Order: sequence, then C-alpha cells, then structure tokens
Amino acid sequence: MRVKRKFFLTSCNDLMMTVIMTRKFYWLKTRRKGVTAMCMTARERKAKQRSNPQGYSKSRVAGWKSQGIIDASYEKFLAQLAAQNYRCQICHEKIDQSAPYDHAHETGTVRGVLCQDCNKLLGRFENNSAFLLGAASYLQQWQRV
Repeated sequence: MRVKRKFFLTSCNDLMMTVIMTRKFYWLKTRRKGVTAMCMTARERKAKQRSNPQGYSKSRVAGWKSQGIIDASYEKFLAQLAAQNYRCQICHEKIDQSAPYDHAHETGTVRGVLCQDCNKLLGRFENNSAFLLGAASYLQQWQRV
C-alpha cells in the first residue's frame, strides 16, 4: 500500500532556503520563470517592507530591475508621473503611483507610465505594429457605419 505524503521539501525563492511545503505556502505565477513558490514568512516580510514608503520604493525599483529596465529610480518614476499629469499616455485615464513603468523590452529604456490595461495591451503587441494599425483601421471602418 502506498502512503501519501502530506508535505514535501521545496525551496522558498525569496528566502533562498529549503522549507517544508505545507498549506502555509504560496504559489506565485510569473511569466518568465514559470511557477515559483514563496513561504508565508517571506510573504509577510515583503508585505511589511512594502507598507512603509521607503520599502515600497525599494520594492518597485527591484521589480523594474528584474524586468530589465535600466536606469530605473523611484524619483524618476514620480517625476515622469507628475509630468504626465497623473494620466496614462495612451487612454488618458487617471493613474497613481502603482501604475506600471512602460519600457522597450529589447533595450530596457523607459518610455513612460501607462495604466495597467494599456501596458498589457502594448506589451502583447509591441513587436507587431502592423497588427495594431490593422486593428485601428478595422475599428475606424465600423465607426463610420
């Protein structure tokens, strides 16, 4: 008869250590690395760090650097956001400090601050401007009717 284990060993990617996998474990989905795991201790530590303004800015900069954004600083991000009048550059919706930093994936240079929806759409079709032009043409055709 086979006995099912109720736990197994895995590593917490944030704490860089092996922990026992139980129900007190979070699975995080990321595009680049597949599925990664984070234990409750690490998650609580990150939440505490992000709750104060200095920790939040450090967390944002670390995230940008892991995405390959070069020359990223929280002060530049806030200056860009203020220069845009706290509006998305594409749809002109109001955005706040949690908005994503748009960047060119090939070079890592910053283009601006966009709302979540516009950033996802642009990231999906970034290398295919012909598709976006075709979609715009299609929508304009149906607006005339």
